[in-house]
Amino acid sequence: MSARNKFITETFYVLTDSLIAELKRRNQCYECLNNRFDIFNTNLPISDLRSSADKLQKNYPEDLEDCFTEEFLQFSALIPQESMVCPMAMRQYIIARDLQKTFPNTETLLRMFLCMSVTNASGERSFSCLKRIKNERRTTMGQERLSALSLLAVESALVRQLDFDDIVDSFAKQKVRKVNL
Repeated sequence: MSARNKFITETFYVLTDSLIAELKRRNQCYECLNNRFDIFNTNLPISDLRSSADKLQKNYPEDLEDCFTEEFLQFSALIPQESMVCPMAMRQYIIARDLQKTFPNTETLLRMFLCMSVTNASGERSFSCLKRIKNERRTTMGQERLSALSLLAVESALVRQLDFDDIVDSFAKQKVRKVNL
């Protein structure tokens, strides 16, 4: 097998499959998030808005009080349509008019929603690790070593739990260059 074909099968295809799997997983997460927070869909009629608010209150009973549904309906009637386009604009509207105490549950919901997407970044971490490992000074590194270092960097939490004493002793015995005189 040529070096090119070996790279394609052992690295490129593996990374591509990993990337595709991560994108599918991320897409499922975003679809779930979109379904759970469909309350931010601006085209919902009042009856669907009410059922979405009830569903959210049941999903997050520790964060949203029982009065959340009525509070959100009042908020949606108060806010102008141009501020209802996205959750960030809705939160900015609340903050600009100092309505946090008037709509505390709505503001809590908006903060929860705006913080959720940040926690979905494991794919970027893998490629970020690869970028740190293979930088300008290490461009001559072999593919096998690069793959091994990438795996060690990505799985660093697991690597920290390993006991290296046995590995170092074994390596020292193999590489010993003592000559008995």
